[in-house]
Amino acid sequence: MSVVMKPDKVNALIIDNNKEITDLLKEIMTRLGFGQIIVANNAYDGTKAFLANPIHIIILDWHLKTHSAQNRTKINVPIQVADALNGNDLVGRIRRSPKSPNPFVPVIMFTDPMNTKQFIAARDMGVNEIITKPLSVQALCDRMIQMINSPRPYVTADSFKGPCRRHKKGPPPQKENLKTETRIIRYDESRKMLKK
Repeated sequence: MSVVMKPDKVNALIIDNNKEITDLLKEIMTRLGFGQIIVANNAYDGTKAFLANPIHIIILDWHLKTHSAQNRTKINVPIQVADALNGNDLVGRIRRSPKSPNPFVPVIMFTDPMNTKQFIAARDMGVNEIITKPLSVQALCDRMIQMINSPRPYVTADSFKGPCRRHKKGPPPQKENLKTETRIIRYDESRKMLKK
């Protein structure tokens, strides 16, 4: 049985270059009763915030600036932030880096409308939920609440680390598409593992 978290106990990280979007998302999450809401306007600041705070959910855009002009020469964080980083690359580092404080953190990503390549790449990188632009506030709220109240199990393997792609309940099918050993971890179990 999974643990249901109350929104006021959930710390959120919003990473987007667009200040209007981050302000809107912060307002929505405040009205929904989320706990701490941290905003970052580039991948570097988002990575620093993720490493410095207990984050329970991340909302980010596919298109991210790597860093601001003032911290361009100060790239010194355990999860490397490269010059060509986009939102999907950042999710990959969060999921796969041995220095990631929470590789199981749920992630919602905004992608361009009708961009199948972005959708597939984000899914394959381990993004939990994908919302295409233009942003639908109702879709975002529904996905956040679903992720908190009914989290999907996580799959860890050499070729994939992220949420189970099956939205159905019950055990996974006998034949897995993954070539290596696979472990399925419930979100509440992952939080317990990270606290040890």
